[in-house]
Amino acid sequence: MDDRGQVSLEYLAILALAIAIAAVAVLLLADLFNIKDGLKQNVQLLRKDLVG
Repeated sequence: MDDRGQVSLEYLAILALAIAIAAVAVLLLADLFNIKDGLKQNVQLLRKDLVG
């Protein structure tokens, strides 16, 4: 480790990339739950229309 500043910047860049990937994963999971809730509501409306 000749240049500690360079190593730190590399680790900082890797950490920033990991945080960005984690943020995208969280957003995708949140969107997946919203899609699931929307599908559940559509199924309930369809059942209501078919029965009533």
